[in-house]
Amino acid sequence: MYHCDSCATDLSDVVRIKCAVCEDFDLCVECFASGVELNDHKSEHAYRVMDTHNYPVLAADWGADEELALLDGIKMYGMGNWEDIADHIGTKTKLQVEEHYLQTYINCPTYPLPVRAVCLVAAHNLLCLV
Repeated sequence: MYHCDSCATDLSDVVRIKCAVCEDFDLCVECFASGVELNDHKSEHAYRVMDTHNYPVLAADWGADEELALLDGIKMYGMGNWEDIADHIGTKTKLQVEEHYLQTYINCPTYPLPVRAVCLVAAHNLLCLV
């Protein structure tokens, strides 16, 4: 879990700015944009933009964070409890979860390993090949 070191906003599911100089120092986009300087942190320090894990890994319409939540939900609620797993993921319906799991993990041509999506960025468009 990440929090803005200036305003304490939860940054766990959003883009955050990580200082490359200060150890364990994160800012929300708003605090970073306003030039917050706190303790030893200076606004001219080098930084990294840390994105959430919503990029596709196995399917174009499923982010890495959703894939992890799917597997975590199966572990927590058991195989086949698609409603509870969908609630755990929070962004997919029961039907979407069940169909994705069966297609991606069970009925894939490389079972027991899923096929990794190959995604290309071209002119601001994301193209994913599975």
